[in-house]
Amino acid sequence: MAGAIFEPASFTYMTLLLPENIRNRFNAILSFVHSGAFVTGPLIAGVLFMIGSLKEALFVNVVIFLVCAAITLFLPKKMSSATIENSKITWMNIRDDWHLVVHFSKKAIPFFVIYMMFQTVMLMTAALDSMEVTFAKKVLHLSDTAYGSLVTIAGIGFLMGAVFTNILVRFAPAKLLMGLGTLLVSVGYVIYSFSSTYLLASIGFFVLSFFLSISNTGYMTYIQSNIPTEMMGRISSLYEMLSSSIQIVVILFLGLATHWFSVKEVVISGSILMFCVAFYLTLLSANQMKKKLVK
Repeated sequence: MAGAIFEPASFTYMTLLLPENIRNRFNAILSFVHSGAFVTGPLIAGVLFMIGSLKEALFVNVVIFLVCAAITLFLPKKMSSATIENSKITWMNIRDDWHLVVHFSKKAIPFFVIYMMFQTVMLMTAALDSMEVTFAKKVLHLSDTAYGSLVTIAGIGFLMGAVFTNILVRFAPAKLLMGLGTLLVSVGYVIYSFSSTYLLASIGFFVLSFFLSISNTGYMTYIQSNIPTEMMGRISSLYEMLSSSIQIVVILFLGLATHWFSVKEVVISGSILMFCVAFYLTLLSANQMKKKLVK
């Protein structure tokens, strides 16, 4: 619940602070930081386990959360010339926000379609991730150590992808990063779903994690460029609510599907569906880029 409040608020805040010409580079650096945390976090946790107990490691984690929260108090309050409305939360205001979002979505249908296509791919990744351990154990017959090394490979892929993204953002537009990045993420999932050996599974993990950083950076920059900052918090929060609702249904559906089909069949079907949606997203992005070039 706290994350649902924090994500749209922090995203809008960052957008208001950042000049348009450096947003893509900032998003690439942010992706690098997240990827670095994905690798260093488990490493530090492992060291804490060796030094002390699990309880002490969790306590250190909580303290770090509180320190990070305290640091946010020092963030600048002055953002941009955008007006900030201090209105009370009433049913009338909530209804007006819904009308505002619907009106914006009708006016910006190409943007809304691309947004939902990207979110669909991300929903599929979340749904397939929920079956990741079961697939690794029952289909690939991996030990805990082997599965742990797969996660490490994914972390290295994230980190390398983030480094590559920092170079790529200087030359490639956001739509291209989002479209091709998402397509190659789905390719990584397809490789993983069809894998029967540890080597093939590790290649799939590396590919999907490497290009996830690129697609996320392109997506963030694309969103910041297409939603007016004064409406960004309301639009992104309502869009996220819609995506989260669909995600619950998708995960439940795939979970139920494993009762009728094998885990491998469900994972393969999900990854192929993800690839089809990602391919369509890439075509839409390329088509929009062509139209802009013609104009």
